[in-house]
Amino acid sequence: MMKNKNILYVIIAAVVVVVGIIFFNLPHGNTSQVQTAKVASSTSEVSSKKASKHKSHKHKVEHFTSSHQHIANKSNSSNQDSNTGKYGNKGLYSIPSEYQGSWYCSIVINDGDVSSLAGHITLSDHQFNGHNVYVRDSNFDASPNSDAAQATASWLSGGKVSNTLNIDAWVDVSGTRANNYQVGTIDGNKVLFEYQGHSGNIVPYFTSKTLADKYSSDEAGQKLYDLAPKTW
Repeated sequence: MMKNKNILYVIIAAVVVVVGIIFFNLPHGNTSQVQTAKVASSTSEVSSKKASKHKSHKHKVEHFTSSHQHIANKSNSSNQDSNTGKYGNKGLYSIPSEYQGSWYCSIVINDGDVSSLAGHITLSDHQFNGHNVYVRDSNFDASPNSDAAQATASWLSGGKVSNTLNIDAWVDVSGTRANNYQVGTIDGNKVLFEYQGHSGNIVPYFTSKTLADKYSSDEAGQKLYDLAPKTW
């Protein structure tokens, strides 16, 4: 009787071992799919966050460049002196010395409201931000969609009326989208006021980034707005 029981125990043990081997060798498809899904979800979240961050940064950059896009063109015009005599081009314009130099801003003012805007512009003898500035014949006229407009897309015109320097796109003969500049002072510091004809913004520029940052508060912005010319 005891011998039979021992045989039965051996059989049961063998069955347990076989069942265990079969179980551990079965493919666990659901577990693998869940793990894969978790990895994919995590990767998607990271990619989404990166894309969102890039989009936000790109928007900030575009916001600044769009305010100057009609005067800071993409093409290099440093060798465009040969354009003289074409499409009303009367030759290089000489920018007055009081406007020349590198200028820095930290704020932009619109109807008294102050917002942050970090950037700089450079004016030299005949150039604005590295682009040649020309004298435009007063008789020149061209519609925005004309061949002349396309041929002169990278040209800038310059001129001065009273104490206001005007830098404009070549085909904007009305001057309504021009940037206008006047030199003033605040607390003995030289400031270049820019009035953007296409937006109505006023941007105060200083001779150094340090000075621009010094006058970047709302209070300073309001003071600058009061000092800025009201007629252009």
